[in-house]
Amino acid sequence: MRLLTLEKHGNVAWAEFNRDETPPYAILSHRWGIEEVSFLDLVNRSGKSKVGYHKIVFYGEQAALDGLQYFWVDTCCIDKRNITELTEAINSMFRWYRNATKCYVYLSDVSTSTRGPNVEIFRSTWEPEFRSSKWFTRGWTLQELLAPVSVIFYSSQYERLGDKHSLIGPIHEITGIPRMALDGHPLDTFSVTERMAWASKRQTTEEEDSAYCLLGIFSIFMPLIYGEGRENALRWLEREVDGVSAACLGGIGKTQLALKLAYRTQAKYKNCSVFWIPATDMDSLHQAYQDIAEQLGIAGWDEEKADVKKLVQAHLSQAETRPWLLVFDNADEMGMWIRTPGSEPGFTPGPGGLKEYLPKSKQGCIVFTTRDKKTAIKLTAPNVIELPEMEEDGAIQLLQKSVVNPGLHVEQHAKALVRELTYLPLAIVQAVAYINENSMALADYLSLLREQEEAVIELLSEAFEDDWRYPWMKNPVATTWLISFEQIRRRDALAADYLSFIACIDRKDIPQSLLPAGSSRRQELEAIGTLRAYSFITRREQAAVFDLHRLVHLATRSWLREEGELSHWTKVAITRLDDVFPNNEYQKRAQWRILLQHASYALQSGLVSPNDNRKLSLACKYGMSMFKDGRYSEAEAPLQEVVQVRESMLGLFQDAEELGIQVIEARRRLLGSYHLDVLTVAAKIVLLHAVQGKWNEAERLEEQTTRHCLQVLGAEHAVTLECIQNLAITYMRQDTLISMFDLAWAYKEQGRCNDAEKLDAQVMEIRIKVLGKEHPDTLESMAMVAKAYMHQGRWNEAEEITMRVVDASSRVLGTDHLATLRKMSWLGLIYSSQGRLQEAEDLAFRVVEMTKRTLGKEHPDTLESMTDLASTYRKLDRWQDAEALDVEVMQARKTKLGLEHPNTLISIASLALTYRGQGRWKEAEELGVIAMETRKKVLGEEHPDTLISMSTLAIIWKGQGHNEEAVKLMNKCVQLRTQILGPSHHLTLSSMKALNDWKLESLDIA
Repeated sequence: MRLLTLEKHGNVAWAEFNRDETPPYAILSHRWGIEEVSFLDLVNRSGKSKVGYHKIVFYGEQAALDGLQYFWVDTCCIDKRNITELTEAINSMFRWYRNATKCYVYLSDVSTSTRGPNVEIFRSTWEPEFRSSKWFTRGWTLQELLAPVSVIFYSSQYERLGDKHSLIGPIHEITGIPRMALDGHPLDTFSVTERMAWASKRQTTEEEDSAYCLLGIFSIFMPLIYGEGRENALRWLEREVDGVSAACLGGIGKTQLALKLAYRTQAKYKNCSVFWIPATDMDSLHQAYQDIAEQLGIAGWDEEKADVKKLVQAHLSQAETRPWLLVFDNADEMGMWIRTPGSEPGFTPGPGGLKEYLPKSKQGCIVFTTRDKKTAIKLTAPNVIELPEMEEDGAIQLLQKSVVNPGLHVEQHAKALVRELTYLPLAIVQAVAYINENSMALADYLSLLREQEEAVIELLSEAFEDDWRYPWMKNPVATTWLISFEQIRRRDALAADYLSFIACIDRKDIPQSLLPAGSSRRQELEAIGTLRAYSFITRREQAAVFDLHRLVHLATRSWLREEGELSHWTKVAITRLDDVFPNNEYQKRAQWRILLQHASYALQSGLVSPNDNRKLSLACKYGMSMFKDGRYSEAEAPLQEVVQVRESMLGLFQDAEELGIQVIEARRRLLGSYHLDVLTVAAKIVLLHAVQGKWNEAERLEEQTTRHCLQVLGAEHAVTLECIQNLAITYMRQDTLISMFDLAWAYKEQGRCNDAEKLDAQVMEIRIKVLGKEHPDTLESMAMVAKAYMHQGRWNEAEEITMRVVDASSRVLGTDHLATLRKMSWLGLIYSSQGRLQEAEDLAFRVVEMTKRTLGKEHPDTLESMTDLASTYRKLDRWQDAEALDVEVMQARKTKLGLEHPNTLISIASLALTYRGQGRWKEAEELGVIAMETRKKVLGEEHPDTLISMSTLAIIWKGQGHNEEAVKLMNKCVQLRTQILGPSHHLTLSSMKALNDWKLESLDIA
């Protein structure tokens, strides 16, 4: 659920919450007017000028006054472009309103501009308009009135008129809804006809919404088909309300539901006979028919050649027979009903199967339960009800009622347990049986469930007693589904193969195009239909994408493991993924993105040899795609594995740099220095040199490679462009430091940035010509030109080009794409360097929030954006805000990366600067020492970052009055910078100046 919250300066932000994590919130009910704020307006922060924005801000402020941080507004909290999200939202709407702490109703056609001398007279000025308000005539507002406990009405001037309870009289008269319903009496205590009548005079903009707005009123979930018309939509709704066949996954509770129906029918209609027939097999069904015939006293039922089925059919079909309900439970075997199942003693079905012997009477009703939707449709179409999963509240209630010692169990463990069991009633009952028998706490059972999947399946295979199930069916969850597996294998071999294949990839978002090909398109569709009929897979709203039930996924893997087939099907899955996985080009991003999670699952299984060529090929494609998508940490592991395997296969190399150097030398000998393979590898080795700070080696190799590329491949070849860009980076990196806290200072110096700028401009012009102005690679080249301007202190030019890049990247890649967010960070640095600190702060804060939402709180780019914001806070003298961010980033990097990672050391040094600015010299010194000593160990004493730590620590010592130690350390820093960077480098000059100033100061004192 997406909720809104008010920020400073009247800005509205939003956050997303899972169902079990949703905080208390208020909700708005209103009729849509002109210029409502949309979801896109919120994303683009462009809705402030709209008329509807003031309404949102007012109710956000009202929620805050009522002690609620979050609130919900339908116009901007749903992305209506996404049909899946829209369907889920509409089906969840009643629950969202029911769970709201407050519901504010804005009546745009009720005015309170005229005030009276007292409350009664004041009410008389607006009540006529209240009674005629169009809000009471709209379809969607019916559930918005009935669902929430607290409903408060406001006028168009935002004055409170009263609440649902104080205005219950007029509301009852206006709507005709009984007071009991308005007071919160359960809606299922009112008949279907009554509830339909409440909505009969209400109107909706879309025809179909006249049905869809009633879903919550009847506790129904159904797909949305806009364009089907009002009558079709209502017909669907009526089928859902009055259906007579229940179909769903085994274990969801069909039998329990049918039993409840039977008991309720018997209690409500004393004259009604209820007959129950277990349809699990022919013997059980035959025995049940004999028992019914005996109860009804049908003559001749016990004769040797009597067809009991025909006798019961004839009796129940008679008009004078009293009302009856006949339940066939577990009618899963279609062959029993549709074709001749074979001769049974005393029970000879006709050629049409059992279906032709069902009784027909206006006095009677037949209900079937089945796990096979195809059987349900054959028997009762169109009156089929697909049972949804149990909701969390119901699942917890079932759990709590069943455990022997509720005092041992904590609510949070109960929530976690039912979530792990996917809210499946059979699984919950089985778990409780095990818990009760072993006198264990929920937390202990939960830990068992979270072990390896083999242990979980063993747990789900425990037999147990359950009063709701037949004595001969003490089947646990895993065994229950094994029955379905066997039926599928007999009926549809391709469906069984699909299930085996899906068990070896991720269970969610499975594109139909990923499934192996069948002998014909028809066979493929029938196989998918079989799995859907058994509720093993569910189809998403978007075309041809499926999900597999979590516990079915586990059970299928267990079955494959027992059969010795799991490794085989994992290899099949990897081979198929390698076949369909496209290269990581930008144009194919949508295709490879949907396959990433499946490749990850298959690659991590450990069931296929690490030397398998198809596995290595897939791992390489997966890693490069993750890299292209900006998910660098996730890209590292598969690519590292490929390198390690290749290294072990070659048996030659100690690290990637050595491997690259030896490969390039071998290729040069075999192919010559100008061969494409040689040039491609050389371009990669440059980056390895650069990462290790070996700038001279990087420059020499890159200049040579660039010359060869220009001669052999031409200026427009992709490898040539990569080499030129790498050379530009090399030029810039030699004359600037990467450390964040000195970045603004270093940007003001020039060094060899002119050379870098020329190369970047050259690449940019070629890419504009070859790829177009808005290709991601072109935008990256434009950004590098902007960065060169930043290094030269040409802030206006840097701002102009960076804004163009941010704008184009937002359109092409999206505002939440990593590349877009990074360029927004650059823009914030430009504002900061221009002294536009408030704009820098606003932008940096926005980037932090977007990266948190898009990438997660601990993603490297989120932490980088937080570091940027801390730097801006330091310039604004907001030391406490800077400290809070610095500490959070440092702790996160320590945990994720370790103390010795360069990024962790940057955070430590940054926090030391913050402490120094606060005059907290002792704490600054402690961190400064850690940063310097660790960098010496990890990077070496001569590395530029180590020298920065050395300079910073000397400054801290000077601030503490440790003049002798400070001069000594700065002197060493000057010597090393002169040796490494050269005497004219800006950092060498700055440290020289500091050292000379200190020496002069000591002379003055003397």
